[in-house]
Amino acid sequence: MKNLSIALISTLLFSGCSTIDPTIIDTVFPNPNTYGYNPGDPCIRCGESFVFIPNEEFGAQKQRRAEIEAQKQAEADPQ
Repeated sequence: MKNLSIALISTLLFSGCSTIDPTIIDTVFPNPNTYGYNPGDPCIRCGESFVFIPNEEFGAQKQRRAEIEAQKQAEADPQ
């Protein structure tokens, strides 16, 4: 009996995220320090990681220039 319980506990501990539903873990072991965690976030323990999507090169400068142009155009053509 002791060996069986040790085997079950070790299976749960070392099996990874895919075998245990996160909602069950949250209801059994509520953690107040999970601010910002969402169910869609990657499981770091399982080897998943965030997908990095780079920004457009000089995107902020291009957007600001477009806003200034639109503002100048709106001032030139009052309706």
